[in-house]
Amino acid sequence: MSDEPVGERPDEDAVSPPKPGEQLEPKVVDPTSNVASAEPGDAKEAKPLRRPLAVVLTLMAMAVFVTHLGITLVYLSPANLLKKEGGQFADRYMKVLFYQNWHLFSPEPGISTTKFAFRCYPEGGEWGQWHDPLVSLHEDFYKHRVGAYGKLIYVYRDLAIGLKQALGRHQRTCLERYPEDDPQRYLECAPSPMMVQMVDEPSFELAMRFTRTACSALIDPDQQLAAYTFKTLEFFPLKYSEREEGVAAERPWSKVVEIPYPIFEVER
Repeated sequence: MSDEPVGERPDEDAVSPPKPGEQLEPKVVDPTSNVASAEPGDAKEAKPLRRPLAVVLTLMAMAVFVTHLGITLVYLSPANLLKKEGGQFADRYMKVLFYQNWHLFSPEPGISTTKFAFRCYPEGGEWGQWHDPLVSLHEDFYKHRVGAYGKLIYVYRDLAIGLKQALGRHQRTCLERYPEDDPQRYLECAPSPMMVQMVDEPSFELAMRFTRTACSALIDPDQQLAAYTFKTLEFFPLKYSEREEGVAAERPWSKVVEIPYPIFEVER
């Protein structure tokens, strides 16, 4: 019989103490075999290495946010000394990267009504009254909703809107050539000096052809057309405070901006 106690077995993994004169060989451990076998101190030493990177990224994000917020405030603020110094940089930064308008979400909301008007000058006569082509067209449209008058309303309306948009583009280009504090910019970029550039616009040519054709149909058959001209009128609604005060009974509009165009003589 064995002298070993019953129920107890020798531990195969136990390390027996070295015998006298015996040398222990170092045990080689595969580092990829068991990651969890690393010493607890190793994980603690790796944590501080991530903190400087997190701090640097946080500071960079805060710097970008503060810079963007500051430029936005300068761009949106009214005229002041700070905007005078850094206004041009703020405009370049915001208009290139973050410029938005109502077209981003929906068509541009209408804040005014733009109309087109023309009048004619027959030979041997005098200047006639101003005509709005939409007046009679609206009457025909309300009487005959099924007809094509609704589409014609869009065509005639685009006469005024096309001229307004083309003139606005030329004025903005002109204003960019002058400093904001230069009063000369408002004289050089007024509608009258811009007529030289407007001649080459398709909307300008369309308005000329339409006016000449309409005037030829309005004058008497025994007369010839000598000259014609047209203009755009922009009607701005009353403010809410003016509506409450009853100003609408005196005048229906807050203001009316009239832009006349040159007189065109008919060549024979």
